[in-house]
Amino acid sequence: MFKDYNRPNYSKSDQPKENRRREVPGEKKMGRRTFLKATALIGASLGIGKFAMNLFDDKEVEDDNEQERLEKGEPREELATEGQLEIERDDENIIGSTIEEQLKKSEKVTLNIETKNALRKKWKESYAKKPVDCPAEDKETGRNHLGLLQSMERMQPWIADIKAEFRKIGVPEKFAYLAIPESHFDVNGNSRAMAKGPYQFTKETAKLFELSVGNGIDERCDPIQSARACAEHLKYSYGRFNDDWELAFADYNGGFTNDYAKFRPKKADRNYEDYLAWREGRINNYIAKDHYQHKVKKSDQNLTKISRFYGISVADIMEANEMKDDQINIGQELKIPATTSVKMFKLRDSLENLNYPEKFYAVLDVIEEEELEKQFPSSPVQFNVEEVPRIKTTDFSYKVKKGDGLFAIARRIKSAAEKKSSKMNLSILQVQRFIQEQNKISNPGKIYQGQELKVKLPLEGGVSLNKIAHDRRMLIKDLEYLNPAIVDSKEILSIGRIIRTPK
Repeated sequence: MFKDYNRPNYSKSDQPKENRRREVPGEKKMGRRTFLKATALIGASLGIGKFAMNLFDDKEVEDDNEQERLEKGEPREELATEGQLEIERDDENIIGSTIEEQLKKSEKVTLNIETKNALRKKWKESYAKKPVDCPAEDKETGRNHLGLLQSMERMQPWIADIKAEFRKIGVPEKFAYLAIPESHFDVNGNSRAMAKGPYQFTKETAKLFELSVGNGIDERCDPIQSARACAEHLKYSYGRFNDDWELAFADYNGGFTNDYAKFRPKKADRNYEDYLAWREGRINNYIAKDHYQHKVKKSDQNLTKISRFYGISVADIMEANEMKDDQINIGQELKIPATTSVKMFKLRDSLENLNYPEKFYAVLDVIEEEELEKQFPSSPVQFNVEEVPRIKTTDFSYKVKKGDGLFAIARRIKSAAEKKSSKMNLSILQVQRFIQEQNKISNPGKIYQGQELKVKLPLEGGVSLNKIAHDRRMLIKDLEYLNPAIVDSKEILSIGRIIRTPK
């Protein structure tokens, strides 16, 4: 059985406080208790859901500079995996078709018990086994059944340990299956919103729940660690939203619940039906306009590209703007007519959050009704838990001077290490990773003049999964399967890091 890395037990009396979306740059990594206290002060200002999107905020966030990312020891951004894109397309199809039907019928959105039931029914039909008498032209019924079966099979080796994490934290163990609507339990699943792993955490939220990301490690991919973080997130959200699991699921899935918490400052007034009514009002206010503004960018190129972007014709845009020809200029403000397709485009980032609880409950319905836990019983993978073997190291120290950066300091220490041993083969970034980990520096940009940095470096080659496999005559694929959080099997592992090895 996989051990808990000496994490404190989570008692039912631990009532989570308000939270926030991001860590304060430069602060050391917070424990859960510190985190929960700190977030009570500033949680109302930022969201914590996996996708903190705001439908009514048009600000764009630019990607970090590549060199800055490297110096932080963070991995390069990855493209969304096909499995996650398929999940997102299904979300857009089921909730999207429901909302589009409403707009065409009444030009407004209705989010009530009937809508909830209709969505749950659609998702249940999608995940359930396709009936024998189902028409061949029906491509939606049973569409996700194979994915559900594959998910249950993937979870078999891990489900016992995962459920143990949920029980320990005080969350119903059946909620462990949240990984199915999230990713179909794909440990490497990567979404367009840059959420990753079986339980789909963004880097910012992962760090809040003490999942290590960066420096060759991504614990979002670890089945047990990410499950622990999921359970903690759900427990926090459950307490924050008046012991309402549906609201807890909505909070896990997105950032709209944060604005709702401002709207309903008294916790006792919060419930999922009220949340849907609040969302309904906001959405209908947002779409109740004749047109939207579009500022022409260099990447727009021409009116045809803009029209395709919104799913309308060039003629529609020209008529709305009283244009005599299709010439446009960078910086020009265009009116985009508020057709049903344009409204659906504008709503695209917020729709998934509207059907998330119904989707998950539909998955649980099918698991129970088809007795899938009997078809796919727990089959625990067998492994040992141990620390990365300790090897001979050499101590280095450096006092930070004015204007120093951590990357440059790592370069100096690497140079000094190379003078001590010709076998020293660590890269500058690997040296920086050792400095950060051993000095508990979460933000490499936050070091101060006079700070003394101390680091132990292996000068004659460190330990990697590849080396462990070679030295112990293990199959590298077995080590990689047991340690999906280790991004590169050739990467030098931190001294003392916990790993799993085959029994």
